Amino acid sequence: MLDEAVDLLRAARQSQVHYRPWYAWTCYELGEALLGRSTAPGTSVAAPNAIAETRALWEEALGLAREMHMPPLEKRVAARLEKLQVSLAPASVPTLPCGLSPREAEVLWLLAAGKTNKEIAFGLGISEKNRGQPP
Repeated sequence: MLDEAVDLLRAARQSQVHYRPWYAWTCYELGEALLGRSTAPGTSVAAPNAIAETRALWEEALGLAREMHMPPLEKRVAARLEKLQVSLAPASVPTLPCGLSPREAEVLWLLAAGKTNKEIAFGLGISEKNRGQPP
């Protein structure tokens, strides 16, 4: 059923190229259908080409929505693009607050754990005198 929807939306997109508001909405809907088809039950991971095509369609729709002052479409597409980007971000890379480096976060963690300067220096493999000095 989603395959048929994708085919119909592709045909509609080609036929609506001169009517830009409908074209913009069709780009958005085609991206939704492509993403839905690639993540349907029985599919473990979205196909990379479907994700790339969806992103391209949504970026096109967003550009048109901004150009033609279509706030409902602009908000919807921007939110979906952000959600897509978040879902594709590597899960193993933690986000550190306030731009801390991993080393600074490690020091902060040891401080929060109640460690002394000597224990922190030992845990980091540096001298106690260097613990308070940036490298």
